[in-house]
Amino acid sequence: MKGRDYRLHGAASSLIYSNVIPAKALDWLSGFPELWSQLVFAFAGQYEHADILGEIVSQADQASVAQELGGNPGRAMSAPKQSIQRQLAEGLRMLVADKFKLNQPDGPSDGWLTQEGLWLVSKPAVDQLRALLLSQGIEHIPSSNAPMFNLLQDQAIIQPNGEGKAIWKANIDNGRGWKNTFTVLKIAPALIWPNTTDRPETYTGTLTVESAPMADDNEPAPTGGDESQPVNSKNTPAASASAVRPAPKQAPAAAKDFDALDELLDLFPDPVATAPTQPAPEPVGDDDQIPFLPPPPAATSLSQPRELVGNKAENQTAPVEEPAKVLPEGSSSHGLNFLTWLKGGVIAHRIIINDAKARVHTVDGTAFLMSPDIFKRYALEHPDIEREAKERDLEAWQVVQRSFEKLKKHRKTGAGLNIWTCLVKGPRKSKQLRGYLLIEPTDVFSEVPYDNPVISLAELVDKDTSE
Repeated sequence: MKGRDYRLHGAASSLIYSNVIPAKALDWLSGFPELWSQLVFAFAGQYEHADILGEIVSQADQASVAQELGGNPGRAMSAPKQSIQRQLAEGLRMLVADKFKLNQPDGPSDGWLTQEGLWLVSKPAVDQLRALLLSQGIEHIPSSNAPMFNLLQDQAIIQPNGEGKAIWKANIDNGRGWKNTFTVLKIAPALIWPNTTDRPETYTGTLTVESAPMADDNEPAPTGGDESQPVNSKNTPAASASAVRPAPKQAPAAAKDFDALDELLDLFPDPVATAPTQPAPEPVGDDDQIPFLPPPPAATSLSQPRELVGNKAENQTAPVEEPAKVLPEGSSSHGLNFLTWLKGGVIAHRIIINDAKARVHTVDGTAFLMSPDIFKRYALEHPDIEREAKERDLEAWQVVQRSFEKLKKHRKTGAGLNIWTCLVKGPRKSKQLRGYLLIEPTDVFSEVPYDNPVISLAELVDKDTSE
């Protein structure tokens, strides 16, 4: 409900638990310090400190929410912790309130509200949600749509179609000659507007859900136009009879296959295990997982003399040639916006550095930007660049990369190349990274940390070997 702070629910429970649990039982429980501390933290709603009890409550609450919203409880139990569910829901609420245009009467919209639910055009909705979460520093958000749809379904944010899939196919007709077909996501209106008085009016046109199931919910089939920019279909003879909205069947709750008690009891076999060994994540695309040694503590001042960095820049930097293709007017700002975003992210710790999963490292006294990974991350947070990229027949990250090169903020190699190669020496094997070295480290860092001890420039390694 509007005006209610749901975070107080857990904290307020400490006011009443003495009325639920007898004093003698509390005295007895206090004789077990480890259990008692977990119980008190759980009562206070601080599940992150409540160990196994906090995990039980979080998992049970997550399964309960999934069942209430019509999600798949079995998948919800194996999904990430509840915090990501809250972040996804709050992100969608913010987008619906501030960015998405709903129920546009004269043509394309970002979504439509009907009596059956809120229908958002799938691709732009997911792209904008991903960009918002990444801009907030939330990590581990899927970079492609297929796992993103699964995540939304796992967390009961979206409602599955009759086949248990994430994607629906809907025909939109405004009743005045504009018609189009879209692949959409269905969301319970109560998830976006807990207070019914805050909801907009329902769509005055007709939204008809196609009964034929989608062949694949991972990649939406192309429809009458680009989903991010719906195109009006050609006017047809005015035989637009009012379509009847079929009530889509919800996926069965699968009660026989789901036993919440069994799932919760599975948490007990190893309640005191600490720091479980996690399997090494599989590399996806360009995301190489690199074994890193723990870096030294961050320096409190510049670790390398600025004069030395400046001399290297003067000796090694050659003029950067202009790309042959002329950039459209205004696109040169992408490079400056990228650096502003990068420095702000590093300072705010939204972008990690000198870590196994980092895309920014300290090498040779300056910032090393892994390419194309860091540009892809920026493009994901700024999906509007895709439109310009399509016009230029490029990927979105390439538009940003070329604009960055035009700034001439990076060093060139001894061979006059833009991209440097770095060697990573891990405990078992070595790898190579490729990217840009900045002339001025303060373009990214407010204070330059020590060099990453396991990364070195290939040119310097080759030189030392030859000597």
